[in-house]
Amino acid sequence: MWKSEINTRTLEKNNLLAFYLAQAGIERAKIAARYGEINPGSVWYGFGGGRYNYTIAAVDADQRELTGTGQVVGGGGNPVAMRQIKVFVQGIST
Repeated sequence: MWKSEINTRTLEKNNLLAFYLAQAGIERAKIAARYGEINPGSVWYGFGGGRYNYTIAAVDADQRELTGTGQVVGGGGNPVAMRQIKVFVQGIST
């Protein structure tokens, strides 16, 4: 019974870390969007026990879609947990 409890808690921890990493991606995207960047999201940034990236897509002249993705990486370099957050911001002038 302890093994399943440990596995459950590990999954919860990894999912929470992935969520926080996705939030880091959103924060970085907000800064980049403020300076007029449009980013396809191909670069991963290492942070803590995982990595994050972000994308910025133009919706119209003053609206952007920001997406932050966080991943917790396992021993083999493969993601063991992933979360994604998407927000829309208006009032961005380039």
